[in-house]
Amino acid sequence: DSYPLSIKAEPSQELVLKGTLSLPDGWHSGAGIILYKNLMSCSVYVNDVLIETIGRSGENFFFQPYITRGVFIPAQLLKTKNEVKLILWNDTGTYKIRMLTVEEPDVYEKKMRLYSFLDIQLPRFACILLLFVALYSLFMYINYRAKKEFCYLACAAAFFSVYLLNVTVYDSNVPYLLMKSLLYSCFPASMIFVILFFRRFLDIKTKKMWKWALFFIG
Repeated sequence: DSYPLSIKAEPSQELVLKGTLSLPDGWHSGAGIILYKNLMSCSVYVNDVLIETIGRSGENFFFQPYITRGVFIPAQLLKTKNEVKLILWNDTGTYKIRMLTVEEPDVYEKKMRLYSFLDIQLPRFACILLLFVALYSLFMYINYRAKKEFCYLACAAAFFSVYLLNVTVYDSNVPYLLMKSLLYSCFPASMIFVILFFRRFLDIKTKKMWKWALFFIG
């Protein structure tokens, strides 16, 4: 009824939510259900029919973090009153539905294209752009060894581009926690090289104690 909806359960225990989807008379098309900023595996059933499963549950779980996802319900499955069942799973037992909406087919399609661009395609574009910056800076460092700032910039761009992959990986054989730990660790690594780049580029003189303090914060 009100969002965000937060529910606490036992870790690694699935949670079942049931509700009624009422459609106006004369609704003859399908409908889309959108889960905003999803952080869990979610199986969507409508009238006891499995529509789609977002992510993967169980010991071999995997799901995209904070990505808006949706499922489309075909028109032939819908009635005036429909029972909707969500089977949710994550490894922490803390479930949070930030928002859930039901949309008409054309609105659903437009919103899913928009969120796919903002949540997935934009980070992928930034990742590719940063890899070009890393490659260019690496070649500059090879040609001008005295300019270590190019080396620092190449490392910062490379690490940050790898970090951006955390929202674009849809599935993987690598365990979820291991992959996310590796990807998220690239962010502080990139910040260390960003600090080194600006210290060298701007010729900032800092004591060793302050330098290590900045590394620690990174």
